[in-house]
Amino acid sequence: TIIDLRNCGSSCSGSNSNGRNSCSETYGAIVEYTVDDTDYVIELSSCTNPAPTIGNDIKVLYDPDDPEEGVNGSWVGLYLAPTILLAIGIPIFCTITVVCCIASRSKFLGKDKPMEVNGAVTTIG
Repeated sequence: TIIDLRNCGSSCSGSNSNGRNSCSETYGAIVEYTVDDTDYVIELSSCTNPAPTIGNDIKVLYDPDDPEEGVNGSWVGLYLAPTILLAIGIPIFCTITVVCCIASRSKFLGKDKPMEVNGAVTTIG
């Protein structure tokens, strides 16, 4: 259950229609959860605007051997960062692969290509 909020700071997103910077506060949830009649409190690392609602229940994942170390169990808490990294990383990897393939192909089609000159095979370059 969300028991309190912490201020994560301001988030600015450029200019609004009046030409002024559009800044807003972001908030992180402080969550309390109970394991075997023991209460634990964690501060979630994610910050949002609008602020989470105090009193809302959220899913917390924890190690049964060490329940003090809880993490946000929502999709955003678990998969958002890896999804963003994959969305950025896959195109970069593909671009590098294509550039390397083109470069290696041009090497074999260019000046290092063996040629036959007057009946003898030679390499130009």
